[in-house]
Amino acid sequence: MTVGEQDGHLQMTDTPSAYYENREAILREMLRCIDDHCEVVPTAGPQEVTDIHRSLAEALDNDSLDVLYLCIERGAVLVSDDGALRLLAPEAGVAMSMGIQPVLMEACDKGLLSKDAYADVVVEKLAAGHDFVSVRADDMLTLAKRTPARVSEGVRTALETFRKPPLDIISGVQVSCEFLKQAIQQLQPTVAAAYGTHILEVLQHERPQLASEIHHAVAHAVQQALQRPSRKLKSQGQKAFALLLNAPDQPEFSLRLKPLASAIQKLFRRRG
Repeated sequence: MTVGEQDGHLQMTDTPSAYYENREAILREMLRCIDDHCEVVPTAGPQEVTDIHRSLAEALDNDSLDVLYLCIERGAVLVSDDGALRLLAPEAGVAMSMGIQPVLMEACDKGLLSKDAYADVVVEKLAAGHDFVSVRADDMLTLAKRTPARVSEGVRTALETFRKPPLDIISGVQVSCEFLKQAIQQLQPTVAAAYGTHILEVLQHERPQLASEIHHAVAHAVQQALQRPSRKLKSQGQKAFALLLNAPDQPEFSLRLKPLASAIQKLFRRRG
């Protein structure tokens, strides 16, 4: 049992024994992996200590500093989700560093990690506020197929990150449209249409100069999916996509498009 405070009141929470059993099982599995796959070795440190090394010793904890030194001594790649540590690594002499996601992505592609487990990791990283997390159409489809009759909260979490200004909008449109086409093929029309509406909302968010091109790209993706022989919907099912298909008309003689808008237009035309 744990005791805490909420809104000025004392709160007691009963923690089931299964929680501690699961926690112990996870820790034991971690220890097994360390014993089976890890080599525990000391680090000697640099032969010549420079001002950079002294600065790093002040900025980092002992464990992080040992990791950098071990990478240098073994010519190893630093794998860490700590962006600050990866930025400092070259100063210490580490030749290469990378985040954890590319390793997990490769493990998923090789069949060493299930698609479900990988998709869960992606959503957990996004929910925890991690930056520079790559989201693929296949990851969102994996999450969406778990709840085919309603919108997945995991997919919603992933799509919400597409509102952020750092998003590469071309990649965002491409990934979103590919996911939407697959969703239309495999999910109920109303659910797929709900995903399309949310996609349109997040991609157009604070991007008024690209709103028309984004809508046309989404509409084009919907048209492609609905025209496939495997997804011939009755008129009632097609009505669910009416708003998505109703992209605003573009003037026949318009000013020259900006590079981003032009790139988005070329993207969905090339996929026609």
